[in-house]
Amino acid sequence: GQCKLQHAGIQCEYIFSEQVNAFYQAYEYWHARKKPWVTAKIAISADGKIAGAKSQPLTITQEECCTFTHQQRLNHSVLLTTATTVLNDNPQFNVRLDNAVIKKPLWILDRQLSLSSNSRIMHTAEHVTLCHADNLAVSEPQSGIDYVGLIQKANRLDLQQLFSLMGAQGIHDCWVEAGGRLLQ
Repeated sequence: GQCKLQHAGIQCEYIFSEQVNAFYQAYEYWHARKKPWVTAKIAISADGKIAGAKSQPLTITQEECCTFTHQQRLNHSVLLTTATTVLNDNPQFNVRLDNAVIKKPLWILDRQLSLSSNSRIMHTAEHVTLCHADNLAVSEPQSGIDYVGLIQKANRLDLQQLFSLMGAQGIHDCWVEAGGRLLQ
Protein backbone atom coordinates (compact mmCIF):
# COMPACT_ATOMS: atom_id res chain seq x y z
CA GLY A 1 0.00 0.00 0.00
CA GLN A 2 2.64 2.56 0.95
CA CYS A 3 4.74 2.07 -2.22
CA LYS A 4 1.72 2.68 -4.48
CA LEU A 5 0.95 5.86 -2.59
CA GLN A 6 4.57 7.02 -2.86
CA HIS A 7 4.59 6.26 -6.62
CA ALA A 8 1.52 8.46 -6.89
CA GLY A 9 3.49 11.32 -5.34
CA ILE A 10 1.91 11.09 -1.90
CA GLN A 11 4.28 11.53 1.03
CA CYS A 12 4.06 8.59 3.45
CA GLU A 13 5.52 7.96 6.85
CA TYR A 14 5.31 4.74 8.85
CA ILE A 15 4.52 5.29 12.52
CA PHE A 16 4.66 2.26 14.79
CA SER A 17 1.63 1.80 17.03
CA GLU A 18 1.25 -1.10 19.45
CA GLN A 19 -2.53 -0.66 19.48
CA VAL A 20 -2.81 -0.70 15.68
CA ASN A 21 -0.56 -3.77 15.46
CA ALA A 22 -2.64 -5.56 18.10
CA PHE A 23 -5.82 -4.64 16.23
CA TYR A 24 -4.55 -6.23 13.00
CA GLN A 25 -2.88 -9.25 14.64
CA ALA A 26 -5.86 -11.56 14.15
CA TYR A 27 -6.39 -10.46 10.54
CA GLU A 28 -2.74 -10.97 9.67
CA TYR A 29 -2.79 -14.44 11.24
CA TRP A 30 -5.97 -15.35 9.35
CA HIS A 31 -4.58 -13.93 6.08
CA ALA A 32 -1.41 -16.02 6.39
CA ARG A 33 -2.99 -19.28 7.66
CA LYS A 34 -6.71 -19.06 6.88
CA LYS A 35 -7.44 -19.95 10.50
CA PRO A 36 -8.68 -17.69 13.29
CA TRP A 37 -6.52 -16.23 16.02
CA VAL A 38 -7.71 -18.12 19.11
CA THR A 39 -7.68 -16.66 22.62
CA ALA A 40 -8.79 -18.72 25.62
CA LYS A 41 -10.03 -17.36 28.92
CA ILE A 42 -8.52 -19.29 31.82
CA ALA A 43 -9.25 -18.27 35.42
CA ILE A 44 -7.38 -20.42 37.93
CA SER A 45 -7.65 -20.35 41.71
CA ALA A 46 -4.55 -20.34 43.92
CA ASP A 47 -4.82 -24.12 44.32
CA GLY A 48 -5.02 -24.68 40.55
CA LYS A 49 -8.80 -25.10 40.20
CA ILE A 50 -10.97 -23.68 37.42
CA ALA A 51 -14.30 -24.86 38.87
CA GLY A 52 -15.81 -25.98 42.15
CA ALA A 53 -16.64 -29.49 43.31
CA LYS A 54 -18.43 -31.59 40.66
CA SER A 55 -17.63 -28.91 38.03
CA GLN A 56 -19.91 -26.34 39.67
CA PRO A 57 -19.24 -22.72 38.60
CA LEU A 58 -16.78 -20.96 40.85
CA THR A 59 -16.25 -17.21 41.04
CA ILE A 60 -12.49 -16.79 40.91
CA THR A 61 -11.97 -13.38 39.38
CA GLN A 62 -12.64 -9.78 40.46
CA GLU A 63 -15.13 -7.43 38.80
CA GLU A 64 -12.34 -5.96 36.62
CA CYS A 65 -11.73 -9.39 35.10
CA CYS A 66 -15.44 -9.79 34.39
CA THR A 67 -15.44 -6.48 32.55
CA PHE A 68 -12.31 -7.56 30.65
CA THR A 69 -14.08 -10.80 29.65
CA HIS A 70 -17.05 -8.88 28.26
CA GLN A 71 -14.74 -6.52 26.36
CA GLN A 72 -12.99 -9.52 24.83
CA ARG A 73 -16.31 -11.08 23.88
CA LEU A 74 -17.24 -7.81 22.19
CA ASN A 75 -13.94 -7.55 20.30
CA HIS A 76 -13.87 -11.13 18.98
CA SER A 77 -15.74 -12.36 15.90
CA VAL A 78 -17.14 -15.50 17.54
CA LEU A 79 -17.29 -17.17 20.94
CA LEU A 80 -16.52 -20.88 21.40
CA THR A 81 -17.61 -23.13 24.25
CA THR A 82 -18.63 -26.72 24.92
CA ALA A 83 -21.91 -28.45 25.63
CA THR A 84 -20.52 -29.42 29.04
CA THR A 85 -19.97 -25.76 29.94
CA VAL A 86 -23.48 -24.88 28.77
CA LEU A 87 -25.04 -27.78 30.68
CA ASN A 88 -23.07 -27.04 33.89
CA ASP A 89 -23.29 -23.23 33.92
CA ASN A 90 -26.30 -22.32 31.71
CA PRO A 91 -24.40 -19.17 30.64
CA GLN A 92 -25.67 -16.31 28.49
CA PHE A 93 -22.47 -15.89 26.43
CA ASN A 94 -23.34 -12.40 25.32
CA VAL A 95 -21.75 -9.01 26.00
CA ARG A 96 -23.01 -7.01 28.96
CA LEU A 97 -21.21 -3.67 29.17
CA ASP A 98 -22.38 -0.17 30.12
CA ASN A 99 -26.01 -1.28 30.50
CA ALA A 100 -25.99 -2.67 26.95
CA VAL A 101 -26.55 -6.30 25.99
CA ILE A 102 -25.03 -7.41 22.69
CA LYS A 103 -25.58 -10.84 21.16
CA LYS A 104 -22.59 -12.64 19.63
CA PRO A 105 -22.25 -15.63 17.28
CA LEU A 106 -21.60 -18.73 19.39
CA TRP A 107 -19.98 -22.01 18.33
CA ILE A 108 -20.56 -24.97 20.63
CA LEU A 109 -18.68 -28.26 20.65
CA ASP A 110 -21.44 -30.80 21.29
CA ARG A 111 -19.97 -34.10 20.18
CA GLN A 112 -22.98 -36.19 21.26
CA LEU A 113 -25.71 -33.64 20.39
CA SER A 114 -26.68 -33.37 24.06
CA LEU A 115 -27.98 -29.77 24.17
CA SER A 116 -31.66 -28.94 24.06
CA SER A 117 -33.54 -25.90 22.88
CA ASN A 118 -34.13 -25.05 26.56
CA SER A 119 -30.55 -23.85 27.02
CA ARG A 120 -30.45 -20.13 27.71
CA ILE A 121 -27.77 -19.57 25.03
CA MET A 122 -30.25 -20.54 22.30
CA HIS A 123 -31.93 -17.18 22.99
CA THR A 124 -28.99 -15.03 24.12
CA ALA A 125 -26.62 -15.79 21.20
CA GLU A 126 -26.81 -13.95 17.90
CA HIS A 127 -26.48 -17.27 16.11
CA VAL A 128 -25.51 -20.79 17.21
CA THR A 129 -23.29 -23.19 15.29
CA LEU A 130 -23.38 -26.63 16.87
CA CYS A 131 -20.39 -28.87 16.12
CA HIS A 132 -20.97 -32.60 16.58
CA ALA A 133 -19.36 -35.91 15.66
CA ASP A 134 -19.75 -36.39 11.92
CA ASN A 135 -21.01 -39.97 12.38
CA LEU A 136 -24.12 -38.70 14.21
CA ALA A 137 -27.19 -37.66 12.28
CA VAL A 138 -29.17 -34.65 13.48
CA SER A 139 -32.59 -36.23 13.93
CA GLU A 140 -34.54 -33.09 14.86
CA PRO A 141 -32.66 -29.97 13.74
CA GLN A 142 -33.63 -26.81 15.58
CA SER A 143 -34.36 -23.75 13.49
CA GLY A 144 -31.77 -21.01 13.67
CA ILE A 145 -28.92 -23.42 14.42
CA ASP A 146 -26.23 -24.49 11.97
CA TYR A 147 -25.05 -28.06 12.47
CA VAL A 148 -21.50 -28.99 11.54
CA GLY A 149 -20.17 -32.54 11.61
CA LEU A 150 -16.52 -32.79 12.59
CA ILE A 151 -14.10 -35.71 12.50
CA GLN A 152 -13.36 -37.34 15.87
CA LYS A 153 -9.86 -38.12 17.06
CA ALA A 154 -9.54 -40.09 20.33
CA ASN A 155 -13.19 -39.36 21.21
CA ARG A 156 -12.74 -35.62 20.73
CA LEU A 157 -13.76 -33.36 17.91
CA ASP A 158 -10.93 -32.37 15.60
CA LEU A 159 -10.07 -28.77 16.52
CA GLN A 160 -7.83 -28.33 13.47
CA GLN A 161 -10.82 -29.10 11.25
CA LEU A 162 -12.95 -26.72 13.33
CA PHE A 163 -10.50 -23.83 13.00
CA SER A 164 -9.99 -24.50 9.28
CA LEU A 165 -13.77 -24.33 8.83
CA MET A 166 -13.95 -21.07 10.78
CA GLY A 167 -11.12 -19.64 8.71
CA ALA A 168 -12.82 -20.65 5.46
CA GLN A 169 -15.87 -18.69 6.63
CA GLY A 170 -13.68 -15.60 7.10
CA ILE A 171 -13.68 -15.72 10.89
CA HIS A 172 -10.53 -13.88 11.99
CA ASP A 173 -10.63 -14.45 15.73
CA CYS A 174 -12.26 -16.67 18.32
CA TRP A 175 -12.71 -16.21 22.08
CA VAL A 176 -12.86 -19.49 24.03
CA GLU A 177 -14.64 -19.91 27.36
CA ALA A 178 -14.80 -23.56 28.35
CA GLY A 179 -13.73 -26.12 30.90
CA GLY A 180 -10.42 -27.81 31.44
CA ARG A 181 -10.93 -30.63 28.93
CA LEU A 182 -11.14 -28.33 25.91
CA LEU A 183 -8.44 -26.00 27.23
CA GLN A 184 -6.12 -28.94 27.73
